[in-house]
Amino acid sequence: DDLDLLYSFKKRGYRTTPILYVNGKQISPDLARKARPNQTLLSFLRDVLRLTGSKLGCAEGGCGACTVMISRFEKSNTASSNDEGTNDDNDGGAIKHYAVNACLMPVLAADGCHITTVEGVGSVKDDNLHPIQRAMVDMHGSQCGFCTPGIIVAIYSLLANNATTAHMEEHLDGNLCRCTGYRPIWDAARSLCSDIEDVCTNKVHEHMNAEMGVIRGPCGTPCRSCPARDSCEMDCNAKDKENGKTDQKEKSMENGGGAKSAPKENLCCSSSVDKMSSYQSVLPKDSASSWRNQPIDMFPNSLTSAPDSEIGMELFKPLLVVDSTAHGRSTWMKPTTILELLSLLRQYGESDNGCKIIVGNTEVGIETKFKHAVYPCLIYPSQTIDSLYDITITSTHFRLGACTPLGTVQQECERLIGNANVDRIAKPIYNMLRWFASTQIRNVACLGGNLVTASPISDMNPMLVSMNANLVVASISSISEGSITRRIIPVLDFFCSYRTVDLKPYELVECIDVPLTREIFEYVVPFKQARRREDDISIVTSGMRIILAPKESEHYVIEGMTLAFGGMAPTTIVASETASNLIGMPFCAQTFKKGGEILREELKLPDDVPGGQAEYRITVASSFLYQFFLTVATELKMDADKIQMDPIKYGISIPLPPLPLVVEEEMSGTQQFVSSKKPSSLGMQTYPTPKVVEGIEKKISPTPANAALQTSSNSLGKPLPHASAPFHCTGEAIYVDDIPTPPSTLHAFLLLATECDVTLKSINKEAALKIPGVVDVYTHDDLVKLGGENAIGPIMHDECVFLPVGEKIVSVGQVLGIVIGNSIEISEIGARSVKVEYGEKQVQTIVSIDDAIKAGSFYEFARHTLERGDVDSVFCSSDNKEEEKEPLSMQPREQVVKVEGSFRCGGQEHFCE
Repeated sequence: DDLDLLYSFKKRGYRTTPILYVNGKQISPDLARKARPNQTLLSFLRDVLRLTGSKLGCAEGGCGACTVMISRFEKSNTASSNDEGTNDDNDGGAIKHYAVNACLMPVLAADGCHITTVEGVGSVKDDNLHPIQRAMVDMHGSQCGFCTPGIIVAIYSLLANNATTAHMEEHLDGNLCRCTGYRPIWDAARSLCSDIEDVCTNKVHEHMNAEMGVIRGPCGTPCRSCPARDSCEMDCNAKDKENGKTDQKEKSMENGGGAKSAPKENLCCSSSVDKMSSYQSVLPKDSASSWRNQPIDMFPNSLTSAPDSEIGMELFKPLLVVDSTAHGRSTWMKPTTILELLSLLRQYGESDNGCKIIVGNTEVGIETKFKHAVYPCLIYPSQTIDSLYDITITSTHFRLGACTPLGTVQQECERLIGNANVDRIAKPIYNMLRWFASTQIRNVACLGGNLVTASPISDMNPMLVSMNANLVVASISSISEGSITRRIIPVLDFFCSYRTVDLKPYELVECIDVPLTREIFEYVVPFKQARRREDDISIVTSGMRIILAPKESEHYVIEGMTLAFGGMAPTTIVASETASNLIGMPFCAQTFKKGGEILREELKLPDDVPGGQAEYRITVASSFLYQFFLTVATELKMDADKIQMDPIKYGISIPLPPLPLVVEEEMSGTQQFVSSKKPSSLGMQTYPTPKVVEGIEKKISPTPANAALQTSSNSLGKPLPHASAPFHCTGEAIYVDDIPTPPSTLHAFLLLATECDVTLKSINKEAALKIPGVVDVYTHDDLVKLGGENAIGPIMHDECVFLPVGEKIVSVGQVLGIVIGNSIEISEIGARSVKVEYGEKQVQTIVSIDDAIKAGSFYEFARHTLERGDVDSVFCSSDNKEEEKEPLSMQPREQVVKVEGSFRCGGQEHFCE
């Protein structure tokens, strides 16, 4: 049907070829036409362009091995303050750089963008390594090298935006490395930041302890305790040596009343800050501007040209790409106006197959890859639709476009912290988004998609509920009419049930309106508890808002409160009973302790709740409430201080009521990680000075201060970089999956059982064999025809290659056959098309030892025993003497001690990194 409509869409102004740029060059139209609607950017880069530096790791945006940089020319979307709610485009725009996960991003979403892969950063050829790659090599940031290309591009993207060390530490959070322990990667990344020299200087300054009088160096070790004190030439150590009082004390301690102390062994000492500081001398100063400007210099001029240029006019047209192959038979549409977008939703939203709006593809990509969902019509809203991407401030609301990337929202909220109008909204949103997935995900995922997926453990949904935010939902009544209708839905009312929202198939969430808070006495605080801080879903999440009012000179009263939680029900919920009990009560610790007891009852979970940890989740939610009191009490003090300085400005009469009493020991409850600065990864290493061997051991190598005396041919004691590290850092190292496949290579996908403890009745191949590209489907019958042996196993041949029809399936995932096709995608589609018929389950499923004993189910043929001597008689004699119990220490060595009992270990939750 889409092919039939192709001509009509062309008449409506649609183009059918994407415009793609990779590493400074435009992809030819012939290659660009190979991009499919359901194809990821990583697949296109590796399979079509043969750029294999970017790796496929987790395929779900969690490891960062596939990271590439997307650059596009964008107009400024800085929040403007105006009553109309529109953005003032104060400038012509700028080039923006984003690190993204190529394993999730659709290739067609890169239409009109410039893509930089690790191959475009630098190369081993002609010693053309980029300083980032050189630093990673020199500081030993690569070991196995598989994750290194993604890390290189992630750092490259941050430096392209002139990242400071603080920005680098905040946003380099989307890459996993299972080899290095991260510290050398951090050292390499920070050594190239624009402010590293100032940071190193600041970290070297004296850290004086008033009580101890101790000076600490950048490594964190007291200078007087440093094993390399005599050889260290850092400023902190030099200044400490000048302190005459401590020098005299050290000498007397060393002499020990005239006794000659033993000579100290020379030690080598190195620290992260020392490495980062010294690396500045290695960088080529004359070319510093050139490598820092490389992302701008590589960006195609045609993408920054005027809208009336040839490329500009093409990019302004909507895009339609139809895939009629067996890979998915899907259609990609990229409308450029809100009216065109709503028309497509009206046309396809209520059709039999429906359609799906794609922005970051962080949810749909997972559904299609792992849940095998099929979406024949994909709609990608263009960046030219201002209402979907703008951030604006009106007199009453903070408005966020539903398709605005979360990273942009985070960046803008950080900029607005301190703005009196929106500070108390921007700060909690910023703090929560810091820990939302990773930078690569935030750079593409949007708030509208997060709301529509309606995850019960979403971080942002409870925040928006607590802020009384509203959604603006747009639609058109008919394609011919063309008038846009909008309705307002409170965020809380938007969630109907688990993963179900109040949104019709032809409707679109256009923007989110967050009401502005009062300048004083209104507070919003986010909370989150997960198994790890970064890049992990929450166990419990919450957004809490409170309004206080001074009651004459007595105390502060709770005037309003909203307590929203995620992870406590199938949808985001509000603890309305707890809030109603606290409203009108004094703002004090006792009130919130009582509120915690009410909350535990209101949010009570059954022991068999999905996700488990019922009691833990209730306890966490209750602790959040008391943390909320402690945090607000701290902020209330700051508000009171502001009012005392200028009561007329705030219209508050003084004196104010006394502040609530908070026990000093409880103030640590205000220090939650959501609002805390991410810690720096620094370290120091000390080791004995290596010995130089020239035939036989005869001398000790010089101390680090005299290291220059070593001959260039002597590498002992010098750090040597990984021999393959330059190839790791440029993506030129070839792994098995990077080897080009020979022409006409066939691909296989296993046919697996989806049920167990049932009989395999039949396997029908017909549907799979009708799929273009599927070569054949092989089962046990085909193996028998070939004369093959079906029984396999390392010792006991107790397994089979393909389960014969009529046999019992013993496990989910048991191999039933194999599908051969022209590509792995086609083979997978073929395997899912095979019709497998199962018999009825006739026996109880055995999942424990108790079940097996009860059913008498034992694998007798696989029983193995090791016996020495007359085992039965020894055990019998042991049983007969059981009543003659003596202390174990008094029994002879030949005495048999019989120990018996049982140990049970239930299900465990594991996660990597």
